[in-house]
This record gives sequence, structure tokens and C-alpha cells, in this order.
Amino acid sequence: MIRNFTVLKAAPLVFALSLAAPSWSVAQTSPEGAEALESELRGILDLYNAVAGIDYGGDVYFVDEIAVTPAGERYQVLLRNLRLAMVKEEDTFGLALGDISMEMAPLGDQRYAVSDLGPLSPFTVYGDSGQAEGQMTFEAPRLEGVLSTRFMNFLQLDAGADAMEVTPLQEPGLLRSGPISALVATQEPSPGIFDQQASTEIRGITFREGGSEVMRIERVLGSSEAQGIDAEASRALMERMAEGEIVEEFFDIGSLVAVLPGLGDSRFEMTGMQVNAEDGSKVSIGQVILAGGYEGETADLSSGNFELSFIDIAASGPGLGAQGLDPRLIPTRFTLKASMAQLPNEALLNFFTEIAASGAAANAEGAEAMDPMAGMMMADELVNSLAESGSTFTIDELSFANQVSALAGTGRFRANAQAAFMTDGFFRMQLAGINNLQAMAQEMAASQNPEVRQNGQGLLGMLGLMMIYAQGPEAPEPTVEGALAYDFKLLPDGSLTINGTPLLPPAQQ
Repeated sequence: MIRNFTVLKAAPLVFALSLAAPSWSVAQTSPEGAEALESELRGILDLYNAVAGIDYGGDVYFVDEIAVTPAGERYQVLLRNLRLAMVKEEDTFGLALGDISMEMAPLGDQRYAVSDLGPLSPFTVYGDSGQAEGQMTFEAPRLEGVLSTRFMNFLQLDAGADAMEVTPLQEPGLLRSGPISALVATQEPSPGIFDQQASTEIRGITFREGGSEVMRIERVLGSSEAQGIDAEASRALMERMAEGEIVEEFFDIGSLVAVLPGLGDSRFEMTGMQVNAEDGSKVSIGQVILAGGYEGETADLSSGNFELSFIDIAASGPGLGAQGLDPRLIPTRFTLKASMAQLPNEALLNFFTEIAASGAAANAEGAEAMDPMAGMMMADELVNSLAESGSTFTIDELSFANQVSALAGTGRFRANAQAAFMTDGFFRMQLAGINNLQAMAQEMAASQNPEVRQNGQGLLGMLGLMMIYAQGPEAPEPTVEGALAYDFKLLPDGSLTINGTPLLPPAQQ
């Protein structure tokens, strides 16, 4: 593969552009307007380069010429020889996009209706060697939307292609996808404040090597939604970063809070993934979900949620019995859903800002290592703020299943400045299929294979301990017939109990 297809880093350049433009009044073009648009486009690249230079030490986006020509109600725009080049330590990546042409109709307030994307030449991918490593081509590419050069963002967008193909030049392999689409829809409830929904979808991804299909993914979907985006504050923050005003402190809390939306969530889904190994082994996952959300409860407090799920996992092939592993123990499903509430915004931002600034100072040439006591003091201050705000962390769902058993549980923890581990709480779970596990463990313990036998003996020992703890004095009543129920409690003194039976003693001061 081409550097694990780091070419996909360039996707925002090609597709972060959404939904058919609403009915704006189109203004007449002029030579003065063309000059202004050229300056605005140049300004966007310059600002992005200035911000990128903080991380990469130089420009990232390059273009030989930005040509804007009036043509009736539209401007013909040409970005000649557009390139992307990132160099950081030993990691180098480059993408030559060639000439990009489009038409932009002025709508007023530095907003333009973008359409008529010109033909795209194959993009060339470059790696550490500086030599061309691959080519990226798009079938029937399209781009329509409303671009705000003032806010440096597409307010509406419908972009994509019928297919994409990435071909390595120095090694075998071929990455191909079916239809690609990127959509953005934006509402402006008040001037300069936006609510935005965005999504990107890729279907039918395949990677072939040596005439065989190594990987297939039926669909990848990414989506996000945010409310109350302050576009003026966002641009002002970028300009301050570009001018070096807030690099020393790493982040300015007031500016950062100003650009945080009042509500936002994002979601990544991948369905129908299958990986084929050379020895004939196969691993498939029906669906992968990675999602998170954020909501500002008040000006001072916020909440968030998180999900990570792997659904319909399956594996087959000669490699499954390696090291005595019984294939029946391979997970078929895993889900973690968690939420956080009553989070103090300013305390959290201050903590991460101070940690980042301390880390940057410690990494500076000739600097001493970060003082561990300073880090502990910052953590103490954060925990005190979390406790004062009543912050909680809730495990809404932790579930796991394989072919013979299943586990599910929920729990809640709170910040507690007086607790030995700065937190206390509980986790309650149930384990179904204990009889199946015991039967399988006995079967494994009688195996002629020493690895399988050892694993079986270990599993029997673990199941024996679980049976003992399940009989504790505070054992909850299981809601599933035949299941074992467990109540884990982390107490303020640092002790941990399972169903009332001590597992860990109180922590020393």
C-alpha cells in the first residue's frame, strides 16, 4: 500500500467542500470584483499556511497562480498547479492536484456560488523518498456549493465522484471505491452564527494485491452536527495563532471557549468489513461505530457522551487456534457507551492548557523534564473543580459476547477530592453462559495439546473465583436466568469490593 494510503489525508482538500445552493441573488461580475476574489482566495491559503507553519515549520499549501476572470454573472477561477506538502521530522507526504478550475458567482457578503468543476488530472502522491509513489483518480467528479471566503468555509456543499482509484507506482496493489459524496448544510440563525450538518460517505471500498482481494468495506460514513458556531471568533482565533500571539500560552482560554459550539456530535460508521490473510484466514466485522457528542448545559458546565461498538465479529481460518486459544472465545460483539455530566468548562480547559504548555516547555531544547509534583498539583486542582461541580462519569452500557457467553453492565463514578483515588462509584454487571464456559474449560483442560490444556486449567481457576465472589453477602439478584450478578464498589477509602467481599484493601494515605 502507498504508505498505508496516507493519500487519504488529502480528502478534506477534495471533498470538504455541500448541498445544492439556496436561492441567492447573483451580482454582476467586474474586474475589481475579480481582483477582490483573487485576494480573498490568496488570503485563505496564506492564513492556512501560517497556522500550519506552527506545526510543520513552513507552508503546506502551494499554488503557482490564482487566476480570476469575469464572465457575465460568474468568475472563472483557476488554481494552477495546486499542491499539498507536509514534512514533520521523518514523516513526509505530498499530493500534486494539478490545475483546479471552477466557476464562482458572487452572492454578496464575500459569498460565492461554486459550480462547474473542470476536468481533474490524476493526482500524484509523493512519499518520504520525494519520488512519486502513486496516482489518485476520480470518475465524474462534481462540486457545487456556497463558499464564504470571509469565514473560509463552505456553507452549502454537494461534492463527490462516481468512483475513486488509488494506484501504487512502486509496489503492487490497487485501492478502489464506488460512489463518494460529501454534503454540508448550514443555517444562519443570527449573523455570523451557524448551525451546520455535514456528512461524507464512501461505498464499495476494495484493496487488491497480487490478484487477490485483501480487504473489502461496503460503506464508510462520517457525519457531524454542530450548533452555535461563531465563525467570526473562529477566524479571529486562527489569525491570532498565525500572528504568534497565543503560541506561547499554547491556547488562549477566552478565544477557545468563544469558538466552541453550544451543541455538537459526530459519528463514524463502517459496515461490511472483511480482511483476507495470505494463509486463508478471514476476519469480518458487520459494523463499527465510533460516536461522540457535546452539549453546553450552561455557560460554565457541559456534558458529553461516547460510543465505541464492534458488531457481528467473525473469524475463520488456520490461525485461530494459535497459542491454545479456543475460537469460541473470540468476541462476536463489543459495545461501550459512556456519558459525562456537570463538567466545569474553564477548569478542564485550564488543565489541558497547562499540561500542553508544560509539555512543550519540557520538550524544548535544553529544558528540564516536567516536574511530576507540578503535574500532581494540577490534577488535584482539576479534581477539586470536578467535585465542586458534581461531575459524574456514567457507563451507560458495557457489553461483550462470544459464542458461549455474554456480559453486560452499567455503572457510575463521581469525582471526590477526599477519596483515596479521587473518585468513588460502582459498576454492576451480569455474566450469562457460565455453564457453557465451565464445560468448555473442562474440555480444554483434558486436551492433549499442552497450550490448550494450560489455558483450560487457567480458565477453570478463574471461573472458580467468579463463583465464589458471586456468593458474596451483597450479591444482587440476576435478571437473566442462570446468570451470575456482580456489584463492584470503589469506596472513598480506596477499597474495592465485589458483592460485599473485599478484593482490594483500603489504600494507604
